[in-house]
Amino acid sequence: MNRGLFCPECLRPVEAEWASCSKCRHARPSAGWPADEYLGRRINDKYHVTRKLGMGGFGVVLKARHVQDGNDLGDVVLKFLHPHLAGSQQLRKRFINEAKAARTLRSPHVVKVFDFAFDERGLPFMVMEYLQGAPLSEQLRRGALAPVRALRIGIQVASALGECHLSGVIHRDLKPSNILLLPGKQEDFVKLIDFGVARLPDASLTQSMLATPKYMPPEQIQQQELDGGVDIFALGVVLFEALTGEEPIRASGPVEYLQRNLTERPLLLRELAPHLPRSLEELLDAMMAKERAARPSSIEVVEERLRGLVAELEQSLGPAALSPPATTTAPLGALDSTGTPPGSLAPVVTASSPPRRSSRGRVLIFAASAALLAGAGALFMLAQPGPGVATAPGASVDA
Repeated sequence: MNRGLFCPECLRPVEAEWASCSKCRHARPSAGWPADEYLGRRINDKYHVTRKLGMGGFGVVLKARHVQDGNDLGDVVLKFLHPHLAGSQQLRKRFINEAKAARTLRSPHVVKVFDFAFDERGLPFMVMEYLQGAPLSEQLRRGALAPVRALRIGIQVASALGECHLSGVIHRDLKPSNILLLPGKQEDFVKLIDFGVARLPDASLTQSMLATPKYMPPEQIQQQELDGGVDIFALGVVLFEALTGEEPIRASGPVEYLQRNLTERPLLLRELAPHLPRSLEELLDAMMAKERAARPSSIEVVEERLRGLVAELEQSLGPAALSPPATTTAPLGALDSTGTPPGSLAPVVTASSPPRRSSRGRVLIFAASAALLAGAGALFMLAQPGPGVATAPGASVDA
């Protein structure tokens, strides 16, 4: 095998003379197969890199074989910062923060970090378990999930977050791409990944805005002090999307979404999924409340409520609880110029809708929007997985 040559479509290693990739049949580019500095390397004399799994703005995720003292210890995942970013103290701190956060947790629903080290060039990397699965985001691109399946995923995420919060760790970047689904005998087995912006008990990054606007509560957008309520809010958004196939706030782009997210009440579950029980709507509405005090007091309360709702759904809906809903609404992203799916009604405005923005609110929105447009906190540098990451690791490439 020619060292470093890979298919740009599926990221698997190829040989120079191949006319097409043996895996995905992608044709060899006219300029030849691209080369990669990592493929074929033996890092620290024990990790043999066999495949690139993903790459983004901050780093690269690699599959490697762990061979030490002649013993084959199986596949692992290596996550590196890009060499040109490794000199940034802030990014190095964030990278180390991720490894520390994940290593303090023992939940079966949190990706395992085995090691943190530096390679021969002084570049930091972490070693994680290799997992065969797909992110929840890939599932949601196909539409809403069956109600019971969505809630069972939520229960496992809440269980993982419960251990995080008890250990003083707040994830702060919970989203579908950070929830890995592994095939189980009867249901999905969830692994929570990417603690790159997690807050540790002794961390000093509490005021940085390094997450994804759609899943950020107002106090995170405004860079206020955070607690576990930030993860409760994000899980509410994830569950809403999983149950309906739509975002809880309609907007034409991330900046507009961020603006509306500060003050606009999210859609009610009944507007998109009227067959689901009102008790589920009440829980999601509370989880996505703008004020922290209006949300459930802890993630343990959320987990308990979700378990009760699974039993309620199975009893009230019968077999329908195990089937995804029929597509009755426009898919994610199919919005007209007003931010409303074509042919649908505008969101219902209720008496409990929030008041008009104050001048302070407008200033905060302007500041946050400016931060987004300027890329403050590297918000839009969050990496996008490469084509091959969908079926691979227990790691994201946000680094």
